[in-house]
Amino acid sequence: MKRKKKLKLFDTKYLLVSVGAVAVMVALSVTMTVRYSVQMRELFRKEVQTNLAYVSTQNKDALQNMLNSQENFLAALAAGFEEQELYEPEQLLGRLSRYAKSYGFYNMGVVTRDGVCHTTLGEHLPLEDEDYVKRGFAGEFTISDMRRSEDGKDYINIFTMPVYRDGQVEMLLTAPYRSSQFARMLDIPSFDGGGHSMVVDRTGAAIAGDEENGGLVGVEYELWTDTVGPSNTTGNYFQMEMDGAEYLGYVEELGLNNWYLVTYIGQDYVDSATGAFTDHVSRNVALILGVVALFCVFFSVYYRVYSGRTEKMLFEDSLTGDCNFEYLRVCFRERNLAGQEGLALLVMDVDKLKLINMLYGMQTGDEVILLMHTAFKRVLQEDEIYRRHADEYVALLHYKDEAQLRDKLNALHEAIQQEVSSRQFGSVSVSMGVCPLNQGTSLRNIYGKAVLAKNEIKDATNRYYCIFDEQIQEKFLQRGRIETTFEQAVRNDEFQVWYQPKYSLQTGRIVGAEALVRWKKPTGEMVSPANFIPVFEENGQIIRLDEHVLEIVCRDIREMKQEGLPILPVSVNLSRMHLHHPGIVQRLDQLAGEYRIQAGELAFEITESAMLNAYNELNTLLDQLHERGYHVDMDDYGSGVSSLGTLAAIPFDTIKIDKSFVDHLGEARMNVVVRSTVQMALELELDIVAEGIETRAQADFLREIGCRVGQGYYFSRPLPKDQYAKALQEECPQQGQARTEKA
Repeated sequence: MKRKKKLKLFDTKYLLVSVGAVAVMVALSVTMTVRYSVQMRELFRKEVQTNLAYVSTQNKDALQNMLNSQENFLAALAAGFEEQELYEPEQLLGRLSRYAKSYGFYNMGVVTRDGVCHTTLGEHLPLEDEDYVKRGFAGEFTISDMRRSEDGKDYINIFTMPVYRDGQVEMLLTAPYRSSQFARMLDIPSFDGGGHSMVVDRTGAAIAGDEENGGLVGVEYELWTDTVGPSNTTGNYFQMEMDGAEYLGYVEELGLNNWYLVTYIGQDYVDSATGAFTDHVSRNVALILGVVALFCVFFSVYYRVYSGRTEKMLFEDSLTGDCNFEYLRVCFRERNLAGQEGLALLVMDVDKLKLINMLYGMQTGDEVILLMHTAFKRVLQEDEIYRRHADEYVALLHYKDEAQLRDKLNALHEAIQQEVSSRQFGSVSVSMGVCPLNQGTSLRNIYGKAVLAKNEIKDATNRYYCIFDEQIQEKFLQRGRIETTFEQAVRNDEFQVWYQPKYSLQTGRIVGAEALVRWKKPTGEMVSPANFIPVFEENGQIIRLDEHVLEIVCRDIREMKQEGLPILPVSVNLSRMHLHHPGIVQRLDQLAGEYRIQAGELAFEITESAMLNAYNELNTLLDQLHERGYHVDMDDYGSGVSSLGTLAAIPFDTIKIDKSFVDHLGEARMNVVVRSTVQMALELELDIVAEGIETRAQADFLREIGCRVGQGYYFSRPLPKDQYAKALQEECPQQGQARTEKA
């Protein structure tokens, strides 16, 4: 795999045939020379076509991912409005204004059934005759063609999502998206910046494209026929003429609105690579009759120059001067490496390279990228490394067993850190994912698995490489299933709230409870919170889940009141994402009013990790909750980033001692730590709850040192609502009996 000889991009048999023919017959030599030059041109043209298809596939994937993301976001937003029964534009525009700013839309709006669009910019636009509006009211998620914004400043494409009421489309959410953002998404560098992409409809009208880079937007061209789609095509490839210039292109259907993705490159790009050779042949055909020997020499020289230049352009990385990923891709296919034993594919990149570029400049960022290459070449001389793009490298590692493979990864990491230290860049971390070639069927498949492995330890502080296994793939698939079934699970009431009672350590009686979410599928299968909570935390669905859980708790409290049960404070967990996506307090106000919830009947728990880099936002949220009379607990105290200063600076009402502390009670040092923590909290006039109590000895110790409330399996497991209500009834058989102790 080392680059000791050139790839056979151009078959030399045609050269030998041409030279032999010239020696035998001048006329045949001329014919073969011309034929050879044409074939050379066509061969390079095919290579260009292959790369056009590759770039088009990347653009198509990126575009479809973006469209799917926007559709999912708007669908979730519409579902939320339907569930909350919010249908008045005045109620929605304030929320939509925040979403428009957060998600990069030009603006957002609501189209009422009379066809009038009320936008977050204060506009009232008559859109009843627009096709995308008609289709929207017919129940479709639609995207308009490219058009000028009302103020004439931008080209936009408009997303519309129907909002239903009693099974009928009540209104449409609209979200104009700047067409220039499509262009930037499609702006994957190709052909030294000469390649372009755009989206067109069946008539050839531009939907979105790289207008800033001189694309087809606003230019007269001939590409489509009335009945058969792309004209003058071979498969998905096509030729066209525009403003006197010829272009090569690749077109594929997007599967949306009869739109097509067109990726194209000027014919002059191909000509520039073959021009020197072709021009030489043309100039010397007239002289070939008299200077056969000289012509053969010139022909051979120019052939070698052309081959070397083309190979350098296609397969050499401009930053490292070494082979690029395209070279690996061609070699991988030619040598049929997929499935081979003793070889592994490594994918590695720099964590937070953008931050390095911002702090130290792009030149320093390039130096960091280069030092990874230097370190690899220094310690893994028998292996091969290829730069794919930006800071990502792909490498082939030879190994005898897994132990040797791990030794190589450790050596590479140590070499990179040595290079970093020698240049005084500060801290630079690298993530590496590895997949043995015998676990995949193609380069694309193996590369994808290596990326999955890399993402498993991305930004981890104690791991810098991960080797792919089936558990990683199953985790990825499970994550996908969890994400895609979330909305359906909410609609089907698959999320349940269980209550784990909190007990007074003095009296042994229930003084409150913590609301815990459980996911029970229609099949009866229970999905562990450890599996779905991290997924929802990462993709933002946790915001919707928290609001859903809060509503269930409010509904349960109202029902328990109606049954005459005593109401003890129920604490609800809030994700740290609420610190950066305000709205939970307003939702709480709505639910408290709807279900007639008193402040003393609810409390909230926020994990200690939420304080990381968000002190101001956390203080703001706590102030808003305190203004409404709610208590707020610091959950998992001692497990993360809190300090003594944190307790003084942030106005929590209660600290919950983490289970990891309680588990080690009985050990002398841990007893001192917990006793000191409780004493400090009491002096700060904070309430204390100990989590995870599982033995009587733990409960006795905590009671003796002044801890007032405990929670854990020693007292009770989490209970479904009916069992929790039964426990309350048994504890407090007389209606209206109250507790005086705090939870």
